[in-house]
Parts: sequence; structure tokens; C-alpha cells
Amino acid sequence: MLFPFLTMAQESPTIKFFEKYSGEDGYLSVYITKYSFDFFAKINSEEGNQAFQKAVSSLSSIKVMDGASRLSKTDTNIFYTELLPTLSEYEEILMLKEDGQVVKIFTYTNNEKITEFVVLNYGPAENILVIMEGEDINIKLLSKLSETMNIKGIEHIDEIDSK
Repeated sequence: MLFPFLTMAQESPTIKFFEKYSGEDGYLSVYITKYSFDFFAKINSEEGNQAFQKAVSSLSSIKVMDGASRLSKTDTNIFYTELLPTLSEYEEILMLKEDGQVVKIFTYTNNEKITEFVVLNYGPAENILVIMEGEDINIKLLSKLSETMNIKGIEHIDEIDSK
């Protein structure tokens, strides 16, 4: 009986948030597994394929949640009020503000290795959460991922190098 308790205790705040609202009305949730990366690499024979494989080699999954359709239904932005306060153990590496929108990029480190890379985009226009999990995530390689896979929310990764 102790094993399920230990498993739950290791779950990150971003994953808890994703699982809590995944499938709820007004939230679009996408879960991309490592097997999907392998499949995409096999069917994509372009020159950038090798760079893509290198970029995803350290990732175990990508989870994306889009709560934009929820904006008109509630005055409370749970991305700001519920998720953001739980990220105190994450390192904020980038913040962009424009026209009321805020984009924050965080990393979570375990044993000096980045094991979670989080993009949180919230405000009056859209609410997007992107969670990339892995063993030792290389941020510089993630910009190639944002070029290859058209995942809403990760386009701001390129701005890390310019800051």
C-alpha cells in the first residue's frame, strides 16, 4: 500500500495541474510520448532529421494544455492563480511581457540535470502550458524541436539564446 503513495509524492506540480484539467471542458490537452518522437523521425527524412533526433533524445514526453476556450467562461485564470504559485522550486530562465500576455520559461533540475522544461503562457489572449520531461534536457537543442514540430507555445524557446 505504500508504493502508490510514493509514486504520487514524486509527481511534479505541473504534471498534477495537467492531469487535473486534462479532459475538462474548455481545455485542449495533448500528450506526446517518446515513441511518437521515434515515429516522427522515421517518417521525416529531411536534412534536419538528425538534429531533431538529437533534440528529442533526452525527452521522455511533451504535454501541452491550451485553455484559450476557457477564457470567456471564467474571470479566474487558473494558469496564474493555481499553477504559477506551485513553481517555487523551478528556476525561471525567461519572462516576456507583451499586451497583457506573460510568457515564462522554467526549468526543474534534479542532480544538476534538467529533468523538466516548462513554458507557461498566460493572459487575456491565451493560456498555454507546455511541459517537456526527460533525463538531461539540453535547452540549446530544444530550439530545433520548435522548428521541426509545430507545437503551440514552444516558439519562445528560440528567445532564450537571445536574452
